Amino acid sequence: RANDVQRVVLEAYDALAKNGKPSAGQYTTLCGFVMTRGADDDGSSNGVVVALGTGCKCVPAHRRDGEGYVLADSHAEVIARRAFVRWLMEQARAAAVGERSSAFERNDDDNDDGDDDGEAWCDAAAPFVRARRRGALVRVRAGVEFHMYCSQPPCGDASVFDRPDARRRASRD
Repeated sequence: RANDVQRVVLEAYDALAKNGKPSAGQYTTLCGFVMTRGADDDGSSNGVVVALGTGCKCVPAHRRDGEGYVLADSHAEVIARRAFVRWLMEQARAAAVGERSSAFERNDDDNDDGDDDGEAWCDAAAPFVRARRRGALVRVRAGVEFHMYCSQPPCGDASVFDRPDARRRASRD
Protein backbone atom coordinates (compact mmCIF):
# COMPACT_ATOMS: atom_id res chain seq x y z
CA ARG A 1 0.00 0.00 0.00
CA ALA A 2 2.88 2.41 0.74
CA ASN A 3 4.00 2.27 -2.89
CA ASP A 4 0.45 3.05 -4.05
CA VAL A 5 0.28 6.06 -1.73
CA GLN A 6 3.64 7.32 -3.00
CA ARG A 7 2.57 6.77 -6.61
CA VAL A 8 -0.68 8.74 -6.37
CA VAL A 9 1.02 11.64 -4.57
CA LEU A 10 3.79 11.83 -7.17
CA GLU A 11 1.24 11.60 -10.00
CA ALA A 12 -0.79 14.44 -8.47
CA TYR A 13 2.33 16.58 -8.15
CA ASP A 14 3.45 15.80 -11.72
CA ALA A 15 0.01 16.79 -13.01
CA LEU A 16 0.37 20.31 -11.57
CA ALA A 17 1.55 23.15 -13.78
CA LYS A 18 5.32 23.81 -13.87
CA ASN A 19 4.83 27.29 -12.40
CA GLY A 20 6.28 27.33 -8.88
CA LYS A 21 8.08 24.00 -9.12
CA PRO A 22 11.85 23.78 -8.67
CA SER A 23 14.08 24.41 -11.67
CA ALA A 24 16.89 22.10 -12.76
CA GLY A 25 19.44 21.80 -9.95
CA GLN A 26 16.88 22.75 -7.27
CA TYR A 27 14.80 20.50 -5.06
CA THR A 28 11.87 20.64 -2.73
CA THR A 29 10.23 18.30 -0.28
CA LEU A 30 6.82 16.95 -1.23
CA CYS A 31 4.19 15.80 1.24
CA GLY A 32 0.68 14.54 0.56
CA PHE A 33 -2.29 13.01 2.31
CA VAL A 34 -4.17 10.22 0.58
CA MET A 35 -7.61 8.80 1.32
CA THR A 36 -8.18 5.13 0.49
CA ARG A 37 -11.31 3.03 0.57
CA GLY A 38 -10.05 -0.53 0.95
CA ALA A 39 -8.13 -2.36 -1.77
CA ASP A 40 -8.97 -3.27 -5.36
CA ASP A 41 -9.19 -6.90 -6.44
CA ASP A 42 -5.49 -6.91 -7.37
CA GLY A 43 -4.53 -5.71 -3.87
CA SER A 44 -3.65 -2.18 -4.95
CA SER A 45 -5.15 0.75 -3.13
CA ASN A 46 -7.56 3.13 -4.80
CA GLY A 47 -6.13 6.27 -3.24
CA VAL A 48 -7.19 9.83 -3.81
CA VAL A 49 -4.89 12.73 -2.94
CA VAL A 50 -6.81 15.06 -0.65
CA ALA A 51 -3.98 17.44 0.31
CA LEU A 52 -0.59 18.25 -1.14
CA GLY A 53 2.20 20.58 -0.12
CA THR A 54 5.79 21.42 -0.95
CA GLY A 55 8.39 23.37 0.96
CA CYS A 56 11.71 23.01 2.64
CA LYS A 57 12.44 25.54 5.38
CA CYS A 58 11.35 28.27 7.72
CA VAL A 59 11.51 31.88 6.68
CA PRO A 60 14.54 33.58 8.29
CA ALA A 61 13.74 35.89 11.20
CA HIS A 62 14.76 39.01 9.24
CA ARG A 63 12.17 38.16 6.54
CA ARG A 64 9.23 37.59 8.90
CA ASP A 65 6.38 40.02 9.07
CA GLY A 66 5.02 41.18 12.43
CA GLU A 67 1.55 41.51 10.88
CA GLY A 68 1.37 37.80 10.02
CA TYR A 69 1.35 38.23 6.24
CA VAL A 70 4.42 36.03 5.66
CA LEU A 71 4.14 32.31 6.27
CA ALA A 72 6.89 31.56 8.82
CA ASP A 73 7.07 27.78 8.45
CA SER A 74 6.90 26.41 4.95
CA HIS A 75 7.95 22.81 5.55
CA ALA A 76 6.06 20.52 3.18
CA GLU A 77 4.55 18.59 6.10
CA VAL A 78 3.15 21.78 7.63
CA ILE A 79 1.69 23.04 4.35
CA ALA A 80 0.15 19.64 3.52
CA ARG A 81 -1.21 19.21 7.05
CA ARG A 82 -2.89 22.60 6.94
CA ALA A 83 -4.55 21.66 3.65
CA PHE A 84 -5.53 18.25 5.05
CA VAL A 85 -7.12 19.71 8.18
CA ARG A 86 -9.06 22.21 6.06
CA TRP A 87 -10.27 19.40 3.78
CA LEU A 88 -11.29 17.29 6.81
CA MET A 89 -13.25 20.17 8.29
CA GLU A 90 -15.06 20.81 5.00
CA GLN A 91 -15.90 17.12 4.65
CA ALA A 92 -17.11 16.85 8.27
CA ARG A 93 -19.31 19.94 7.92
CA ALA A 94 -20.81 18.59 4.72
CA ALA A 95 -21.66 15.25 6.33
CA ALA A 96 -23.09 16.92 9.44
CA VAL A 97 -25.53 19.01 7.42
CA GLY A 98 -26.57 16.14 5.15
CA GLU A 99 -24.47 17.04 2.11
CA ARG A 100 -22.27 14.56 0.25
CA SER A 101 -18.95 13.76 1.91
CA SER A 102 -16.50 11.19 0.58
CA ALA A 103 -14.83 10.71 3.97
CA PHE A 104 -17.53 11.11 6.62
CA GLU A 105 -21.11 10.16 7.31
CA ARG A 106 -23.58 11.35 9.89
CA ASN A 107 -23.65 9.27 13.05
CA ASP A 108 -27.35 9.18 13.73
CA ASP A 109 -26.95 6.11 15.95
CA ASP A 110 -26.05 8.35 18.88
CA ASN A 111 -28.97 10.78 19.00
CA ASP A 112 -29.23 11.62 22.69
CA ASP A 113 -32.27 13.89 22.57
CA GLY A 114 -34.64 11.40 20.94
CA ASP A 115 -35.85 14.06 18.51
CA ASP A 116 -35.49 12.70 14.98
CA ASP A 117 -36.72 15.67 12.97
CA GLY A 118 -33.94 15.29 10.39
CA GLU A 119 -32.35 18.62 11.25
CA ALA A 120 -28.59 18.37 11.16
CA TRP A 121 -26.76 20.83 13.34
CA CYS A 122 -23.06 21.45 13.30
CA ASP A 123 -20.83 24.16 14.66
CA ALA A 124 -18.63 24.90 11.65
CA ALA A 125 -15.68 25.62 13.94
CA ALA A 126 -15.86 22.25 15.68
CA PRO A 127 -17.86 19.63 13.76
CA PHE A 128 -16.34 16.74 15.71
CA VAL A 129 -17.65 18.00 19.03
CA ARG A 130 -21.10 16.90 20.13
CA ALA A 131 -23.58 19.69 19.80
CA ARG A 132 -25.55 20.38 22.96
CA ARG A 133 -28.80 20.75 21.01
CA ARG A 134 -28.42 17.65 18.93
CA GLY A 135 -26.54 14.35 18.95
CA ALA A 136 -25.66 14.55 15.25
CA LEU A 137 -21.98 13.72 15.05
CA VAL A 138 -20.01 12.58 12.06
CA ARG A 139 -17.80 9.55 11.73
CA VAL A 140 -15.30 8.34 9.18
CA ARG A 141 -17.00 6.11 6.63
CA ALA A 142 -16.36 2.38 6.98
CA GLY A 143 -13.27 1.31 5.08
CA VAL A 144 -11.86 4.84 4.70
CA GLU A 145 -8.23 5.26 5.72
CA PHE A 146 -5.83 8.20 5.54
CA HIS A 147 -2.13 7.97 4.72
CA MET A 148 0.68 10.50 4.61
CA TYR A 149 3.59 10.43 2.18
CA CYS A 150 6.63 12.66 2.52
CA SER A 151 9.56 12.57 0.11
CA GLN A 152 12.08 13.37 2.88
CA PRO A 153 12.23 12.52 6.58
CA PRO A 154 10.83 15.33 8.70
CA CYS A 155 13.34 17.58 10.40
CA GLY A 156 13.76 17.94 14.14
CA ASP A 157 13.47 15.10 16.63
CA ALA A 158 11.57 12.96 14.11
CA SER A 159 14.66 12.67 11.95
CA VAL A 160 17.36 11.82 14.46
CA PHE A 161 19.67 9.23 12.93
CA ASP A 162 22.63 7.37 14.35
CA ARG A 163 25.94 8.68 13.09
CA PRO A 164 28.00 5.97 11.36
CA ASP A 165 30.95 6.51 13.73
CA ALA A 166 28.64 6.09 16.76
CA ARG A 167 27.43 2.75 15.41
CA ARG A 168 31.01 1.57 14.93
CA ARG A 169 31.89 2.57 18.52
CA ALA A 170 28.79 0.79 19.86
CA SER A 171 29.65 -2.41 17.98
CA ARG A 172 33.17 -2.43 19.49
CA ASP A 173 31.85 -2.13 23.04
